Amino acid sequence: MELGKGFWLRTCGTVIGIGVLCLIGLVIFDRLIYRFGAIAALVIVFAILMAIAYRADRKKAHRYDESDS
Repeated sequence: MELGKGFWLRTCGTVIGIGVLCLIGLVIFDRLIYRFGAIAALVIVFAILMAIAYRADRKKAHRYDESDS
């Protein structure tokens, strides 16, 4: 069973894209550590992640509330 050329191109593109995003995230985190210190950088990163998770949760809760009525 052959997966095809398109599958492998998408897979390689996805892997390269994720690698670039990780590199950008590492550079940003490194700059945060340099500017604010390790603990403050962790607090900033986790605060951003919690804000994203909170927003996603509110969207999902709103969708469930609309489907109940």
